[in-house]
Amino acid sequence: MYDNIKWFKELSGFEEQIVGRKATRIAQLHNCRMCVPKGFVITNAEYFEFLQQNDLKSKINQILKEINYLNPLDIKEKTDVIRITILKSKISAKFKAGLAKAYQKIGETKVGWLKSKINEYVAIRSSVICEDSCILDIKTIEDESGNLNIKDLNLIIANIKECWASLFSEKILIYAKKNNIDITKYSIAVIIQKMIDAKESGIIITTKNESEPNITTIEAVFGIGGRLMLNEITPDHYETQKRFFEVVNKRLEKQLWELKRIKGQNTKVELNKKEQNKEKLDKLALQDLTTIAKIVENHFGIPQKIEFAINKKDIFILNSEPVNLNLIEKNISKNKDRQQKINSFKNKLILTGVGVSKGIITGKVKIINDKDDFHNIDSESIIVTNMTTFEMSDIIKQSKAVITNQGSAICNAAIICQKLNKPCIVNTKTATSLLIENQKIQVDGAKGEIHSIEEIVNLNNNKQPKLNYKTKLKCTLENILENKIKKNIDIRNIDNIDLETYKAINIPFNYLFSESEIIEIKNLSKKEIISKIREKLEKIIRNI
Repeated sequence: MYDNIKWFKELSGFEEQIVGRKATRIAQLHNCRMCVPKGFVITNAEYFEFLQQNDLKSKINQILKEINYLNPLDIKEKTDVIRITILKSKISAKFKAGLAKAYQKIGETKVGWLKSKINEYVAIRSSVICEDSCILDIKTIEDESGNLNIKDLNLIIANIKECWASLFSEKILIYAKKNNIDITKYSIAVIIQKMIDAKESGIIITTKNESEPNITTIEAVFGIGGRLMLNEITPDHYETQKRFFEVVNKRLEKQLWELKRIKGQNTKVELNKKEQNKEKLDKLALQDLTTIAKIVENHFGIPQKIEFAINKKDIFILNSEPVNLNLIEKNISKNKDRQQKINSFKNKLILTGVGVSKGIITGKVKIINDKDDFHNIDSESIIVTNMTTFEMSDIIKQSKAVITNQGSAICNAAIICQKLNKPCIVNTKTATSLLIENQKIQVDGAKGEIHSIEEIVNLNNNKQPKLNYKTKLKCTLENILENKIKKNIDIRNIDNIDLETYKAINIPFNYLFSESEIIEIKNLSKKEIISKIREKLEKIIRNI
């Protein structure tokens, strides 16, 4: 791959100085498992190389010095000269070849072992870079350029040059002069993404206002364009509850036309009478969009304005910006993860510990008790163990995250995971007891939280696998509570536990104790055994 082209999956979300703010945010959305349209970024290094190869820097600077800002005609004339000069200049053969390969990959599909490649329609947008600029200035410049439904390599190259030239447009230079901005300190990266031929598009305001933090606002129109179309079309307006989903307010609007792609052109198409009055979003779509709002707001830490597009019931996230540009967002995870449809999992907090290495990932539990378990680790594994040892260094590299019963901020697991940029949670006390082999979980290394993201299958069935210490305590907290209700036993009162009560709540002995502990317990008196059982159950009950 050409060095100045970066796919979103290659970005950690901290490369703002080479890909710009907008591209960085899209990479962050990709990394927090939003369904983002496939795409890549042409870094600002290519912009600088283009200027250097064509000796444009000195030419452009000279024209900028000569502009008479008191004369609107002179501003327009000179900005046109800069634009034409950039459009006529040539890109390098190396960049053209790299761009051609990347563009082909956007249109690459695979069915079984068969691969096919087509020239896809793409969306092209600017992503501005400047170290000492405010967000508002950057957004103003970014909004000045970009295009939808572009197809064919030569047209893509022309639009990339248009993005570069937009930095010196009439509108931007007047804005820069008015706000005392040195435009030569800015540079441009270019985002190229697969175009979503949306049936519906729009925006989400994740929190309506400070007085109504549980309310999300969603606005939608038919057709492509989303945020841009909201300036021309009055959208359907919805308000939903975040915590317990419910549509609390709905205002539907008649839509006379929509923006569609026809023969590669953005075309306004008149809607028939039936479609004009049709509701834009159904309840399922609203529920999914509300879930997206919660996750994205939690990820960035402050209320967001999210752009979305819907194609065949699939929701794609195009961008996310803070509602209040003056607020500071929290740190974002550097860890990468695969794209995932937002409604494909359930998220339930099941365990907490001390977060010692940040990152949010999902994977499957692999319980490590001794060296015999090392061979079970793969790239989807989340290691769960009492404490890591030096011998585990190699399997930690293979895994996605580490969770331990014990440990501190400077323990072996913390140090290794920090070096590898993998999430790590220590001092959970009961991870090896409460988590189940192959259980799918989400780990938030910053918050020290472990979430279940799918329903745990009831393991008390006829085809129960052979049990050992690796799978102990598969009778989860939910199962214990269920047994409590069925048997009418007050298991919260530890003093009530005797051998008969223990037998009644139906927790297999080897769910609670390891093989070595069982050997030890066999030599104890009944009173001592009961004491050990109480001790174990007390740890569990504390978490109910």
